[in-house]
Amino acid sequence: MESGVASHSGRTPGLRRVTLHLPTGILATFILLTSSIPSPPTVPVKNLDKLWHFLVYFLFSFFIWRSFSEENNPSFKRFPHLWVLLSGAGFSLLDEFHQEFIPGRSMDFFDWLADLGGIVGMQLLIGGVSVWRKIEKKSGKKLKN
Repeated sequence: MESGVASHSGRTPGLRRVTLHLPTGILATFILLTSSIPSPPTVPVKNLDKLWHFLVYFLFSFFIWRSFSEENNPSFKRFPHLWVLLSGAGFSLLDEFHQEFIPGRSMDFFDWLADLGGIVGMQLLIGGVSVWRKIEKKSGKKLKN
């Protein structure tokens, strides 16, 4: 399809790409900016920050998946969950490493595990919904026949 030609959704292909990838970029920027704050305030409840890590990367994982699943690359189409896991884990690891250079912060293996938990959790949810839809669709076809 030529650039500037409206797609079936009524948006131009360039605008569609922006709307697919912009949320991922915004959240990645938010993660990097918040992890660059020197000496963050302490959390009053022990390990509450791990829940925060899990939730942020749970959401981030959805946006990464959305970006990869809409790409035309056959590898992305065939293995979007694997690409999400690899890119999300890599981004999280680099973010933890970057914190070694921020005053009052340090790399934390358990933060990284919480990030991975969020990534895997969202991918399991997406996979489960996908399987559920396939089962529904298949059983719906059988009922109509």
